[in-house]
Amino acid sequence: SDFSLDSIEVKLVWNDNHNWVEMPSPEINYEEGNEVSGEATLEYRGAEEGISAVLSIPAKDDLTDETNEEGEFGFEDVYPGDTYKLTLNADGFLRTTVKDIKVYFDLEQPTELLMENDNGAIELLAGDLNDDGHINVVDLWLVAQKYGAGLRPGDDPYDGVEDLTGSGYVDVSDLRLVARNFGQSIEDMTFYYCSDDDVIKVNQ
Repeated sequence: SDFSLDSIEVKLVWNDNHNWVEMPSPEINYEEGNEVSGEATLEYRGAEEGISAVLSIPAKDDLTDETNEEGEFGFEDVYPGDTYKLTLNADGFLRTTVKDIKVYFDLEQPTELLMENDNGAIELLAGDLNDDGHINVVDLWLVAQKYGAGLRPGDDPYDGVEDLTGSGYVDVSDLRLVARNFGQSIEDMTFYYCSDDDVIKVNQ
């Protein structure tokens, strides 16, 4: 499963003008990719299905996935040797990024992203309702505008983005989440991949 390249043979050939020219370098493709996986959760709500996960690298197509009910996401056949960026996103929650993710040629060494916390999951903070990368007074105002939705007699359960707790209504708990994270931005939720003693973690 290890990939190695000992040498590349360069050939010189005659062209029509009887001069030596160098043939173009061969293009080397690695057919079998490796795996990248991890877990994501939403603040207060925990693991949920449908959190968007995008693995990207310049000049290549993005790889996309969504979490399952256990919050797990994963990508297969990821081209090894490159450095990737992971972006996690969910409506009403602060976009979270993991940079400098390394993918190995050794198929016995998949890349597993683990936070340094109790369960290893990457948690998205609640409160970025307008998805501008900041939790501020605008987000507080948006929740306040829907305060009480789903609580009135005859209301259906409310399923809008303002219901950050997932309770089916908008109340003081949703306001508290925004207030607790007030001032946070995507810069605060940008992490960097590293490897320490063969335990792969994500460190800010």
